[in-house]
Amino acid sequence: MQFSDKFYSDEMIGDFLKFTGPGGNRLDLLKKILEKYGIPYTQIELAGTRHIVIKFPKNSYSPQFTVKTILAHYDCVPGSPGANDNGSSVFLLLGAAKNMMDNPGLYNTRIIFTGNEELVSGQGVKEQGAYPLGLGLKSLGCLDDDIYVLDCMGRGDTLILSDVGLYSGGGKILMERNRRIYERAVDICRGLKQSGKESVFFSLPVPYGDNAGLSAAGLSVQAVTVLPGAEALGFYQAIRNIKGKKPVVFSREFLEKNTGVKEAYPATWRMINTPRDDINCLNREAFDLAYSFIWALVTKKYPVY
Repeated sequence: MQFSDKFYSDEMIGDFLKFTGPGGNRLDLLKKILEKYGIPYTQIELAGTRHIVIKFPKNSYSPQFTVKTILAHYDCVPGSPGANDNGSSVFLLLGAAKNMMDNPGLYNTRIIFTGNEELVSGQGVKEQGAYPLGLGLKSLGCLDDDIYVLDCMGRGDTLILSDVGLYSGGGKILMERNRRIYERAVDICRGLKQSGKESVFFSLPVPYGDNAGLSAAGLSVQAVTVLPGAEALGFYQAIRNIKGKKPVVFSREFLEKNTGVKEAYPATWRMINTPRDDINCLNREAFDLAYSFIWALVTKKYPVY
């Protein structure tokens, strides 16, 4: 299923331009858009950070199946339009939420728009908005959810699954749950088609996103993003040439020691948090591919064992 044509309308493009325009309050704009399209929501506040939870009907859930919680942060750093990071993911999830509302069913899916994902200098992951959100989800009994974090989904033609959770520690149980959700994401990618051909995807250490804060809270998380194929392949090859353990965090020191990785660092990621992350860097193919992944995930049912 492609991204709904309704969400490519002049009206929605206008909403997207406002959302990524200068000086706007993204939280207020997001709430206005949800109200405009008749998508019910509730706002929750955890440790001073505000998050938006979409309110689906109770009959959208069954305890027989695993709940899939899909997150996208709505904030951006000052000075950056944040079109790809993370306006793209926000509007993709708006499309999915609208489709779920218009076509009621047993989806077992939560959609949450999170705040304060963007870390500023001197902050650690426990100051990230996703960390108190993760603690809140745990307190609500969401420890066994499959949690997917969508970030920078609007530029490229190749899905990227973060493999950081496979080797970032957290204990045996968390590692096993991370492996399970990763393998489920792999299965979805393998089932997608692009122009009649099998979809291409890569597993890479993605160095950003809500996954850091949620993992620190002890939740199993799978981060998903999109890159141009050439950028993904170049970075994949550079990572494979590293001797020893893969990096969990791409520090400046790590990149200085590994010039091959530094040179192959995706141009798309270099745009993040800069003025270049505007609507002109996006492409429709990325949106169609990303939405295909999202909708396959939304409609997937995983029995609880």
